[in-house]
Amino acid sequence: MKNIKFPFILLCIVLAYSCSPKVAPVQQNYSENLDAYIPDYSKEIKAPKVNAPASTPNTVKTGAPINDINSELQGQIDHFAKSNQSKGSTYYTIQIYSGGSRTEANEIREQIYEFFPSAKPYLQWKQPNYRVKVGKFYNRLEANPLLLEIKKHYHSAILVPEVIKTEVEESEEEKNTENEESNNY
Repeated sequence: MKNIKFPFILLCIVLAYSCSPKVAPVQQNYSENLDAYIPDYSKEIKAPKVNAPASTPNTVKTGAPINDINSELQGQIDHFAKSNQSKGSTYYTIQIYSGGSRTEANEIREQIYEFFPSAKPYLQWKQPNYRVKVGKFYNRLEANPLLLEIKKHYHSAILVPEVIKTEVEESEEEKNTENEESNNY
């Protein structure tokens, strides 16, 4: 029995000592000078002057443009513009309500006007639901602060991505081709 008590007592003492808080020495007047690492923007940086050789005349030679847009390149630009036309650009809105009741949607829209005077909620009808949405944001980070404020009042508010279809103007050649085709009939 004595053989068991001694290691047990020793273990308790070691545990009690290891669990006791250790006090670290406190430095009271700590300071660090970081002025050497802060860049000085008050000085203006001037680009070095390059001296041209004396034999070069001061006239500039002009010629045909090297990188102008020719018909082949214009055709590729038009092709990419048409393919990108179907894609559109994405923006984000906050959807507060989605349901079949128009009166409830209008009530929620009026409440949003009261809670957030700067927000401009609008009512959208996509069959068979009415939707109340707020804002148009370029990315999720812009929308997040307003979304958090709205969620305090409406827990079902969500961030919804939407796509704006972009329209590309027709080039003069395409207009002329269409006019010629319509004249042929």
